[in-house]
Amino acid sequence: MFNILYNSFSKDMSHPADRRRFYGYAKARNLKINDNKNINKNDIIILTNGKYSDISIYNKIDNPKFKIVYDLCDAYLFEKKSIQKFFRGVFNYITRKNKHLYFAHTKLIRSICTKSDLIICASEMQKKEILKYCSNVHVISDIFSDEVYKSKKNFSKGDVFNIFWEGQGNNIIEFDDFNKIFNEIEKVIPIAIHFVTDLNYQNAIKLKRVTKSYIDSKFKNIQTNIYEWNNANLNEIAIKCDIAIIPSSRRHSNMFLNKSPNKLHLMWKFGLPTLTSFSHS
Repeated sequence: MFNILYNSFSKDMSHPADRRRFYGYAKARNLKINDNKNINKNDIIILTNGKYSDISIYNKIDNPKFKIVYDLCDAYLFEKKSIQKFFRGVFNYITRKNKHLYFAHTKLIRSICTKSDLIICASEMQKKEILKYCSNVHVISDIFSDEVYKSKKNFSKGDVFNIFWEGQGNNIIEFDDFNKIFNEIEKVIPIAIHFVTDLNYQNAIKLKRVTKSYIDSKFKNIQTNIYEWNNANLNEIAIKCDIAIIPSSRRHSNMFLNKSPNKLHLMWKFGLPTLTSFSHS
């Protein structure tokens, strides 16, 4: 029996990135995750880009006795130059997410890739890039088994056309290139957009923001509804809507290359018609 240490996105494993990735898999397979945080007391270390995963520590370890599995589901290696990218390494150090300071966070990720025994990613495009640093790379889609307990049955349309979106609060920037389109559509037919997301998020410079404030600033005359991002809201709100959307802003497209396919799988499970931006995956 292997001792497995999982470096998570949330303390209680409630974050979708935990439930939909390794923790969801471990739970389904009845794999025991070790409570012992002593690195050397574990046989397998699961690294993520989550809040409680300090990859800087593992970058300092040479010839470890344990195996490293790195779940690199976010496409950081494709991220364009931005203020957020430039300061990410410094911010991670200041907030104590990372014990060791690395000014170039992308460089740190590449280094961890070379030290990893196995890397999990979310798209073939990611895999092609990661193979430059590690020869053992596998594409694995998100797990949605505990999030879908019923699917859409009623496809009749009411007086208002209801649109569905789900995701992390900081990903609502994906609407930056599309809000004007929806505002124009509203002039023709009444629409309502339903957001199942975090009620608060961190912006590009890591300042806390209220999600509703962003949405209200983008959609002036449209009815918008915000629901806390949890399993019950996700399923219940989705099947009451007419269509789901998965937008991908041009400014952020490289970073979110794999988002459309993963989310599309979820919308299909809900039985929800979906309009999505183009994806290479």
